[in-house]
Amino acid sequence: MAPLGLPADRRYKAENMYLAAIIPGPREPSLEALNYYLRPIIDALVVSWERGVFHSRVAAEPDGCVSRSAIAAAVMDLVAARKTSQLAAHSAHIYCSVCSCSVLNTRGRTDFESWTPRDPAEMRKHAENWRDAASKVERERIFQQHGVRWSELWRLPYWDPTRQLVVDSMHCIFEGLVPYHFRDILGLTAAHANAKEEMPSAFVYDFKAVDVEINQGLDAKDEKKLSEKAISDVKHIQRALCLPINGDVEDAMKKLHKALAGKNLKALCFVGSHLDVPRVKAKMTRNDWADGLIEWRRRQPLTSDKPPAAKLATPEVIARIQEVIRDTATPSWLSSVPKEFGEARAGTLKADEWRILCTVYLPLALISLWGFGASYAATKNPGFLLEVLDNTMMLVSAVTVLCKRSTNRRRSKKYGEYLAKWLEGIQELHPERYSDRTNNHMAFHILDFLRLFGPVYSWWCFPFERLIGHLQRLPHNDKHGEAEATMLNSYLRASKLRRWFQRSDCPPALRQVKRFFNKAFGDGNFAWSLETPQPEDENDKSPQRHNEVPEDLRRYMTPEESKRAIVMARFKHDGVVFTRSLTHLGNSLIRYYGNDDTEQYGCIKHIYKVGNRVKFAVQRHLSAKRSDPFHRYTNFLATVRSLELSSEVECIPIEHVICHVARWALPTGDVALVSLYKD
Repeated sequence: MAPLGLPADRRYKAENMYLAAIIPGPREPSLEALNYYLRPIIDALVVSWERGVFHSRVAAEPDGCVSRSAIAAAVMDLVAARKTSQLAAHSAHIYCSVCSCSVLNTRGRTDFESWTPRDPAEMRKHAENWRDAASKVERERIFQQHGVRWSELWRLPYWDPTRQLVVDSMHCIFEGLVPYHFRDILGLTAAHANAKEEMPSAFVYDFKAVDVEINQGLDAKDEKKLSEKAISDVKHIQRALCLPINGDVEDAMKKLHKALAGKNLKALCFVGSHLDVPRVKAKMTRNDWADGLIEWRRRQPLTSDKPPAAKLATPEVIARIQEVIRDTATPSWLSSVPKEFGEARAGTLKADEWRILCTVYLPLALISLWGFGASYAATKNPGFLLEVLDNTMMLVSAVTVLCKRSTNRRRSKKYGEYLAKWLEGIQELHPERYSDRTNNHMAFHILDFLRLFGPVYSWWCFPFERLIGHLQRLPHNDKHGEAEATMLNSYLRASKLRRWFQRSDCPPALRQVKRFFNKAFGDGNFAWSLETPQPEDENDKSPQRHNEVPEDLRRYMTPEESKRAIVMARFKHDGVVFTRSLTHLGNSLIRYYGNDDTEQYGCIKHIYKVGNRVKFAVQRHLSAKRSDPFHRYTNFLATVRSLELSSEVECIPIEHVICHVARWALPTGDVALVSLYKD
């Protein structure tokens, strides 16, 4: 638990977070058994809400005080959210915990402003009816009809899952919609780019997709659990069933039967069951399932008169993306992403890597290839590629607005509008690759939580995932039941020690130990990332001095200033490091207000300090002679400038800096500059 009363950069410190329990492994508890683990926590929360807790001494009240606390928001992925709240799974027909939308084929709706919220009072009543039901049959009837079981959370008089069970952007957007679009819809992988041209489907069918999250949550002994091979075979089977049949029909059917019979049995069972293939035997073999699927295929169109869909991912596209990642100059606080994007050796991308790819690198690469006037698009299908790019930039715009460190009703509304245009676009442009997903629907409800809790930065799952990673790295004896207690006790001891370090009466000797403790075990701030402004340390307060002010800088100073000036290689301002270009190019690239009060892009040549005043000597990027393909996308803050810098510098106070920028050299000879503006 994290206290919302503290600023975001302090609430996720180990000494301020409450780690209530670690559930013993090796498997997750069953749905109803989870209530037993929640009960002692809810007991404490009920007391804290109704009666309050007396603290014998706090910083502001030496004689003690009574505090009351409540759960404001429960943040977790969709699977964990439904298990904890005992609501129907996100793959059930009552798939939404916020609104009354139901039936799985409605998950592609975009009329989000007309959705009616669920009634928490009705949900509470159905949960109590489930709890008080006299039989399992009655409980199952209530659950099937209303999608609600009894959860310990209902003991909290204020609990309202429609407003407190939030949709986490990290899982829903960065691990959900973003990879779904770029990897599954656009096919931006090396394997897809190097594959042969796909034959156009004979027909489009809305197959049942494997819900990976639900599948991962199944017990290893569950017959319904599919292996990675089975999940892959499900896609291959569904694709094979839609391929056109030309020439000798019977010969083609025999080849299809042979291909199907060679697939994983559970994959065949999954596809066949959802296509209502009759079970001719109690124990179906692969040949039996293949027979049934062939009969189903005979009832579908043999061929299609539509032209083949354009292949979006080509080796040139993957190479351009990798080039952009490799050659873009970025500030040191921007986390790195795999340079082998799209290849197997890049591994599984993390949520934060997808976020950065979506908001910086992928738009740069795709606009340079598919944008208006791009030479690559001119050799393909420029009209279609531009439509695909425009649709992609709707998702990029939604993610960009979502990641801002501040929000308001106008921004949250824009997020919803961009998301709706993106979802409508992929249904129209990519009908064969599109599939209804619960994430498509739940992403719209992030808008509701933006209005309730503010920017996602202050309530997304990243800090909690970092905490989980920290706990997993703690040394333990690998014995289930003991390992969890070891992790919990180690965390609590370290948190108490960190709290002691912060006391005003902490002995100086212990303060020295704190430095080594933080170096060895980290500072315990789980909100920390490379993008989180860091407090200054002693090294940051010791500027690098030069005996002489450079001649090209001296021209812009008075004689008195040149005598007092301290020239520095780097300077940290509000937790962000700026450097001169010779020290670190990425940290020197900025967007700023020039001396003529216009917004400019430039490169810091010198950093100097006169008295308490820090200034940057900046060389402007000159205007580009070619058109700007980024101008079309207003929420992707990028522009084109000349690679050439002005010969003259302008000296600006550090307060005139707006943000860092990322710079990539375009094939045309100009440079693309992306503002890394988070506010």
